[in-house]
Amino acid sequence: MSEAEILVEIGFRTDAIWVLLQWWVSISFALMAAAYIGASRLSGLVVAVLLSMYALTFMTTGSAMNSNQGFNAAAIESLSVLSETLQLSPLGLHAQESLDGRDSVLFRLLFWLSFFFTNGIVIYSYKRKGTSDN
Repeated sequence: MSEAEILVEIGFRTDAIWVLLQWWVSISFALMAAAYIGASRLSGLVVAVLLSMYALTFMTTGSAMNSNQGFNAAAIESLSVLSETLQLSPLGLHAQESLDGRDSVLFRLLFWLSFFFTNGIVIYSYKRKGTSDN
């Protein structure tokens, strides 16, 4: 692949990760709001179905994001090869430096925290319903 193709691929993959993250956040907020507002109608079965579907969505979204991050890592490795052969433009060098070794620990932490907080809000809403009925 040429440098231009690699940089385009990195852009596409980074954009895909961003779109997936926005989609995930919107689902999380929608589920939290629906559970909190509709707490009086929640049953144990509904909560179990919601949390199961949310967990499956979490796994699918995480897998898609990891796949895109893997493609980005391979593309960055290709930029490194071009850099070693002195065939990399200043733009390619900048892309390599800014993306190489970028730590995704914070991203993964936020992704997992959103999962646990959303589950917590749904369970809290269900339990709150039980205490407010008394």
